[in-house]
Amino acid sequence: MTGPLLAVACRRDMADNFRTQILNSKGESASLQTPVRTLGSCTFMYLRHADLYILMVTRNNANVMMAFKFMTSLVDLLRSYFEGALNESSVKRNFVLIYELLDETMDYGFPQLTEPAALKSFILQKGVRSELDAATSTQQARNATLTVTGAVSWRRPGLKYSSNEVFLDIVEEVNLLLSNTGAVLRNDVAGKVLMKCKLSDMPELRLGLNEALEDVTFHQCVNLGAYEVNKVVTFIPPDGEFELMRYRTSEGIQVPFKVIPVVKEL
Repeated sequence: MTGPLLAVACRRDMADNFRTQILNSKGESASLQTPVRTLGSCTFMYLRHADLYILMVTRNNANVMMAFKFMTSLVDLLRSYFEGALNESSVKRNFVLIYELLDETMDYGFPQLTEPAALKSFILQKGVRSELDAATSTQQARNATLTVTGAVSWRRPGLKYSSNEVFLDIVEEVNLLLSNTGAVLRNDVAGKVLMKCKLSDMPELRLGLNEALEDVTFHQCVNLGAYEVNKVVTFIPPDGEFELMRYRTSEGIQVPFKVIPVVKEL
């Protein structure tokens, strides 16, 4: 795969250089190793998952954050197809499927579709396609084309449920730092909004937020323009479970409990 974003050299010597000069390098301690290394004219970007290394190589001034985002999305995609188990054994068993997924997720160095829900509409589990009649097969191909080329890549069209349901969970963690006198030095709450949607067609949902939220990050389904104007989260949700957003706040926090150490000298 070569292109303006990433130029990946599919040669064995490139993998050998990565293994011998980066992974097995004796010149640096483990604490000094970084996930981005330059050797000659090539820049290696990699991450480790279980017993695997996901590697991308470029000769250009590539967008490193986009490269790592693609690699993490690729890991999530493969785990979705392999039912959570992504390791050397699962790669060997599903080589043909991985090759097909890579062909859809990367095109001439440009990341494309990485949403599991959309890809599963036309790339079935383990590469085995169902035997459908001609009419159904044609309709699925049309729906897959709309999903890939349309603006809503994370949700396939034509979903139907007998009962529409939406579940929303808010998970928060309180971070607190106290001085030796018991005074609060720093406190904040880090939270995330988890959703499970079983909705028909293409519904648009709205969620109001507290304006005191900081460092807010959203799932790609959220309309960022509408949020900037009205502070309302407007989105067409993916089907099933997903993480809608993460946030942090440091206002109006009441400490739920305090831990006071008591030291007795013996």
